[in-house]
Amino acid sequence: MKQNMNIGTIVNGPVNQNNDSLLEKYCYDPDGNLSDYTYCQTYGALYQWSEAVQRVAGTPERVQGICPSSWHVPTDAEQNTLDQYLNDPPNVCDANRFDYGCANAGTKLKTGGSSGFEGLLSGFRIPGGPFTGVGVQSEFWSSTESVYFFFRSLNSSEAGVYRQYTSDDYYGFALRCLHD
Repeated sequence: MKQNMNIGTIVNGPVNQNNDSLLEKYCYDPDGNLSDYTYCQTYGALYQWSEAVQRVAGTPERVQGICPSSWHVPTDAEQNTLDQYLNDPPNVCDANRFDYGCANAGTKLKTGGSSGFEGLLSGFRIPGGPFTGVGVQSEFWSSTESVYFFFRSLNSSEAGVYRQYTSDDYYGFALRCLHD
C-alpha cells in the first residue's frame, strides 16, 4: 500500500468510466488539458468505485479489482485495522465513525509520516467532471459496499483519518492495494 494505483487509459473528467472492455483512469486535470499527465505521474490515478473493484457488486472479501495478482482492494474493516494500529492511545478510534477520528493516524499516513504509507494528497474528481483538492486532501476507496460506498480521507489540516461513505460511486478517488 505504498503508492496510489496508476494504470489504465486516461478518460476526460466529465466522462464516466463505463467502458467494460477498457481499464480507465482519471488524472487530476484542473485546466482540462488531457495531454498533461504530470498529476498521474506524481499522485497516481483516480478511479470510480466500480472501475476500482471491476464492478463486483456485493463485494465479497478480497476483491482483486484493478490490483495486481496477490493484492486486493482493502475492505472498510481492513482500513479500520490500519486506523486502529496508528491511533495514539489513550484516544478511541471508533470503527463506525462518520467523521475524523483516530488521533494522529492521518498525520502518520500522509507523506513524511511515520507509517511509510506516504499518503499523497491527490485531490479527487467530483461526479460530472471537475477536479478539486490536490495538495489539500485525498480519498481512498474501500471495496465495501452496502447501500453506500465506503472510503477514507486524509486532509492537510487534520491529524485524524476521515471515514465516510457516499451513495454516488462516480467520484474519482485514489486506490491503494493490500497484499493478500
